[in-house]
Amino acid sequence: MTHFQETKQELVERLYKLYNQTVFNNKLPGTLQITWTKRLTATSAQCINISEDVDRYSRIEISEKVCDSAERVRDVLIHEMCHAACWLINGVQKDGHGQLWKSYAQKVTRVHPGLPPVTIYHTYDINYKFNYVCEWCLNRVGRFTGLKDERAYCRFCGGRLLLLNTTEDKDMPSTSHRTPNSQTFRENCSAAKRTASGINHQKLTQTLNPGCSIKRKRSAPSVIK
Repeated sequence: MTHFQETKQELVERLYKLYNQTVFNNKLPGTLQITWTKRLTATSAQCINISEDVDRYSRIEISEKVCDSAERVRDVLIHEMCHAACWLINGVQKDGHGQLWKSYAQKVTRVHPGLPPVTIYHTYDINYKFNYVCEWCLNRVGRFTGLKDERAYCRFCGGRLLLLNTTEDKDMPSTSHRTPNSQTFRENCSAAKRTASGINHQKLTQTLNPGCSIKRKRSAPSVIK
């Protein structure tokens, strides 16, 4: 835990060996391909099940950017190993989070009651390198790379995205930049939500701020996700 970055691969290998023994009765391969990837930025990991003729394989990819602590690796790995077990032990390639996967997840809790329950979705707060806030609706956007000026617009209302803080600059304030326009917009949005029903946030913000939305479409057609 103290030297996570230097020892995370060793941690993965030791946890895999432990879980394979205690949960899966050593029915998974002694070594299974587990790699770290920078491609996954919104999900913590994935298990890829592969079929080649009569042979079955699995590999697990763990996000370097989301799984940035020993605790997250501990919980994410067993989740993905349950997926691998469905395929390698039971021959079910696309069970998803079905009954077979859930049965393995429940066994994890029985064998290791001290671990957090194995859930379908993770609720981790992702530690983005760059954090932005919309000057109009105050929607927050996290990014691992900085946005260029022509792309720094809110996908909901078209307002300008202002940089809050970055891990590269610890002195940059982490509070939102309030402007007179943002305060007025926020008050109007709150009032509209009290009277509107069945309207989503994007339509509401574009209704309250149509001029900004049109400007955003002309200057920055790409959607911020």
